[in-house]
Amino acid sequence: MSPAARIEGASDSAAPAPLLLGPDRPGVVIHRPGIGAGAINEPPLRERRFLALLAVHGDEPCGVVAANRLLAAGFFAAAAADPSCPFDELRLVVGNPKALAAGVRFLDLNLNRCFKEDVIANGSSGGSGGTARCGDGVGHAAAGAGGGSNRSDGGPAPYEAARAAQLAPLIEAAGSVLDIHSTSVPTPPFAFYVPGDSGAASAARSSGGGGAASSSAAKAPSLAGAGPAAAEGHGQGQAQQQQQQQQGGAQEGVPPEAELALSLPVAYVVRDYTGAGQGLAIEWAAAAAAAAGAAVRASCVECGSHQDPASVEVAEACLRAFATAGGTRTGEPGSGAAAAPRHVVARSGVIVRAGFRWLWGGSGSGSGGGGAPPPAFAHVAAGQVVAADDEAGDIACPCAGGALVFMPAGAPRVGEDALLWAEDYP
Repeated sequence: MSPAARIEGASDSAAPAPLLLGPDRPGVVIHRPGIGAGAINEPPLRERRFLALLAVHGDEPCGVVAANRLLAAGFFAAAAADPSCPFDELRLVVGNPKALAAGVRFLDLNLNRCFKEDVIANGSSGGSGGTARCGDGVGHAAAGAGGGSNRSDGGPAPYEAARAAQLAPLIEAAGSVLDIHSTSVPTPPFAFYVPGDSGAASAARSSGGGGAASSSAAKAPSLAGAGPAAAEGHGQGQAQQQQQQQQGGAQEGVPPEAELALSLPVAYVVRDYTGAGQGLAIEWAAAAAAAAGAAVRASCVECGSHQDPASVEVAEACLRAFATAGGTRTGEPGSGAAAAPRHVVARSGVIVRAGFRWLWGGSGSGSGGGGAPPPAFAHVAAGQVVAADDEAGDIACPCAGGALVFMPAGAPRVGEDALLWAEDYP
């Protein structure tokens, strides 16, 4: 009889079988047989530690629902027991348990903009509700309202800053990271990834779709506080990266850092969205991989709109692919496998400013407000007006050959992205 996989849950109470994720149980760890169960077992190698982040935004539960379906069906245990299993350890972690419980995007800060050294330092600086128990590796939400503090008023740090400090060591220690989200408007499923050139061709953001890139770059994380697990691979990282480059990605000529995203069952894969240092979880993962001398294997997937039941199906399919293929697209042409996703590059973007309004289908700023955004991945001709604001006036497509609309905001917030313009990957 084959040895069974071992599953750990992040709860102090007696756990039902199967273990299911939620605000009170924000983490489950699946071990391949013979890994991590005691001193006689092999420790997992960094490149074989997988991490799936779910509900980093509390109003995006599709990843948690999908993971619970798979846990209840015994999928992860079966995948771990398979001899071809690509991971030694797979962690399923609820990113923002309190926001998930409340059904809101976040409590204090956008958690997927908190993976920056200054924010994490604020969240990990001590006090009640800080990073207690983060070292157990299963994503506990610490007790208390928010987190440690280094604020001048002595109050607690924002909850999401404390949560980012808890999650950062888990991200640093993982060789592959999948971050599952959904969107505010209907969209075909897509994934994006961190460019290996550290964002040299990063997405520029301005009121009119051009201009200088953001200057708030996320720094590479220090691995000193993550323990030996996060620092593994310094000596062997170059050889590992060379091997992955020789194996190639899902398409010839595609950079290795795109391999995981291109292995997922999505319609589009987008490069360069993360190049401006937004403080995303996958940016932290990419910086940790670079610090360890390892290949970057991190992708964020948007499964569809928040309210669409199909987003759960996409999240489930992505988790299946992540846990079994491990970033290698399966199926040959004609085998019935899903078509490879369309690979595009986000070239520039539009930031929401005062008076922003969508004008899709209108004739410019004189046509009033209240319009809808262009459909996700719709093609917009060069110079075609899609929106306006009080500072720039009309906002039109800046790309000479036209462009695809990437991540249009259904509820635009001042200071956040309204949309990005994407073109086919060279």
